[in-house]
Amino acid sequence: MRIAPALSQGPGNPTAPPKCTPSGPRETVESGSAAGIRADKLVEGRNHLESVDITLDPRSRPRAMLKTLTITGGGVAMDYMRSNERRILVAGAALAFLAVWAQAAPAQSSSKLNVETVNDYSYLVGDHSQDTHCNTEGDNLWTALLASGSPYVGGNHYKDGLVWDTDFYDPDLTGNPSDSDTYNFDSGGTAISYVCAHGTCDDVVHTTCSSDADCGANAYCPGMPPLDSGEVRLCIKESARRLFTSSASSSHANQVWYGLNPGFTPYKSFALGEDAASGGYNGAGTNGGTNLAVIVNSCGIRSHYYIDDTTHFFGGTHSVMMAMPTAAWKTGGGQYCASDTATYAARGSYMANQALANPFAAVGDAWLNPTQVDHGFATTASGCSHSWGANIIIARDTTSSGAVWHRQTEGWMGARFESNDPKGNGYWAARWMCNYDCNTYGF
Repeated sequence: MRIAPALSQGPGNPTAPPKCTPSGPRETVESGSAAGIRADKLVEGRNHLESVDITLDPRSRPRAMLKTLTITGGGVAMDYMRSNERRILVAGAALAFLAVWAQAAPAQSSSKLNVETVNDYSYLVGDHSQDTHCNTEGDNLWTALLASGSPYVGGNHYKDGLVWDTDFYDPDLTGNPSDSDTYNFDSGGTAISYVCAHGTCDDVVHTTCSSDADCGANAYCPGMPPLDSGEVRLCIKESARRLFTSSASSSHANQVWYGLNPGFTPYKSFALGEDAASGGYNGAGTNGGTNLAVIVNSCGIRSHYYIDDTTHFFGGTHSVMMAMPTAAWKTGGGQYCASDTATYAARGSYMANQALANPFAAVGDAWLNPTQVDHGFATTASGCSHSWGANIIIARDTTSSGAVWHRQTEGWMGARFESNDPKGNGYWAARWMCNYDCNTYGF
């Protein structure tokens, strides 16, 4: 069972992120402190992972479905069998290690890859109108990262109805013995955990705005490049974020809530990476293990609330990478629009190829590469034309320099070492890349 790290509030919400030393119009670095904070942003995106509305409006286009139950990659054959009690994993031959990794890796290192993706949303919504291409993303990551000679090995690879909402809830945080991230998304010995699923953009409200003052408390007017004639921006309110599963094996109505609930106290779900090396500083025990987490869902994190949105995430995980749509507007014809996360077939495999080609390269560079961002965003509906967004990487540690190192410098090999686990989360660092000039226009 995998455990997600819990994360403390740290420095609080950035409302208008300060900029310092931008290396280009799409890249910026921020710093600040709760006791000291560091953050970075990069800028650049397209094709969207449609939101699932809680009312389950059938507004998304049909998607191709992949329901393969047997995956083979990198010398490991994984057979997944449906069971009323639990999913059963059968592993075949072990992967060989590249010499450079084998020589450099210390005794305490993590090597597992966990992948959970949902294409088929028919159980949740009653038809296939909300299906996605997430399985393709996950399959491509799995195959590429577990290629022959890779230092990584296959952990859990669940798809469609085998992805359960309890996979993402930490039982130490929730107190619910049915929750089981410890054996799933945040299982021990995990180097990378990747999830692709629906989210929701229900935080976009129909209040038009030209500045934050128009939006009231706990909301903001998003920064964007100049809009088309007759278009006007819409407010985005702070609210809990979530991702959706679609399975008969559900304990939380196929929803994984995170961030702040309506009472502005943290939802307890994701707590990533807590293990013996990190210690149990986040109240989530020491039964996790994910060192790097990638979370791909609709409107899963917001530019003004990315600290609150990831509350409890950091319990030992080195960094979390997410897609961050930034735009919301009303057209001259009265249509309400927002940018959204797109499914992108090469999202995972691109990262895998970078990790294997240069294990010393910074992890964040692969996630923030313009190719990734330029294909990472679309819009919530036809007739909406601005697919603006940013990929973001966030890290936390006991010192400002430690958080910045995880965000900016830590390589794929270093991210496997348990000795690099954060021992606390008092300082944060974030970096992002937009698909437009967000140094000029903000977000």
